[in-house]
Amino acid sequence: MKNKTGIIAAICVLLCLAGGLVVAMVFGIKHFSLPSFHFGANDAPLVFDENYDFESTKAILTKTEATDVKIIRSQDDKINIKVYATKDKVVKTEENDGAINISVEGHCVGFCIGLQNNRVEVSLPESYAGTIRFESDAGDIKSDGFGGASFEINTSAGDVEIASAKSVNVNSNSGDVELGEVENISIQINAGDIDINKCFGELFIRASAGDIKINELQLSKDASIEADAGDIKIVNAGNTYVDAHADFGDVKVNNNGRNAEFELKIRTNAGDIKVN
Repeated sequence: MKNKTGIIAAICVLLCLAGGLVVAMVFGIKHFSLPSFHFGANDAPLVFDENYDFESTKAILTKTEATDVKIIRSQDDKINIKVYATKDKVVKTEENDGAINISVEGHCVGFCIGLQNNRVEVSLPESYAGTIRFESDAGDIKSDGFGGASFEINTSAGDVEIASAKSVNVNSNSGDVELGEVENISIQINAGDIDINKCFGELFIRASAGDIKINELQLSKDASIEADAGDIKIVNAGNTYVDAHADFGDVKVNNNGRNAEFELKIRTNAGDIKVN
């Protein structure tokens, strides 16, 4: 009898939970936009393909929603922009005072099964030394190396990968950041790992959650790394004085350059710090 009573009570609890879940789902659908989830996606059709003059272009500005952006080295001296987009996208482009503006906006709501990947693809000569600016609510950003270019990236969700640049400024809510050889780096990120091959100028990192790894540093001024949670590892800090502290975690600094010209301050609330 006791077992039967327990079973009945358990069933009642489960029914109440199920009912509450249904109410929450109905309320959520009525009052909020659901995020998009793309399953089985492939490339969207090509809807825009245009060449631009290289000499007169000083900036390339992209504003996208649920769209990947890829910057590649061109095989000639022209700038080419291709947009692969589905019918729900509104694509706009314009030139204004040496700047090319690309806008890809609109996205599906809910579970988008079998839809296609939207992508902006920009081809540039390797010598391009202007500004490349991204504004994205969701989508990965990937670029070949452009040693003279300055990247400005503001994204809500998506990974960032830049092979090389003169400067990279990233403000991201979530997503990993991977940089090759960059002179000046500024990164502010809420959630995601940071991987930098080489920084040979200025460095500022502010991270909430995620590991940070830097292979090589050659600083040109004082720098700082601040993290709330995550391990920090610098393989080769060069001739730099390192001031490191962790509230909870181990700190190990080898070969600290106490007479170095520049200082790197590292602070973390929770995580290990290791510097060579």
